[in-house]
Amino acid sequence: MKHPLQLIGALCLCAALLTGCGGDSSDVEDSPSMGENLQQTEQDARKGDHTQMFGLGMIYYNGAEDVKKDDLLALIWLTLAAEDEDLKTDPGLMQALAELNRSVSDAGKANVETQIKSIKDGFPKK
Repeated sequence: MKHPLQLIGALCLCAALLTGCGGDSSDVEDSPSMGENLQQTEQDARKGDHTQMFGLGMIYYNGAEDVKKDDLLALIWLTLAAEDEDLKTDPGLMQALAELNRSVSDAGKANVETQIKSIKDGFPKK
């Protein structure tokens, strides 16, 4: 993360995804669904955007409107987000990672490591 405002942007994205993007109900037909927002967020995260990784991980950690809580996916994305210099000291991220590391089984953690490697292999080359 190059700027502290990126963290604010990630938090706003999480809030928008969790609340269904707000607005009045007449705009619901025109606004993207939670699934579409989640897909776009994941696409950006898979390109190496740590802010999107953080947002995606928190969505899976907390669960959301149409998104079931998933500790393994949360651990994957939050572990990747924690590799960012600015994010790795975020108290919310650290707390979530600590709780997930306690609750996920050893077999689950092995799967997480495999998934993280696969995701990193897909990052754009610098």
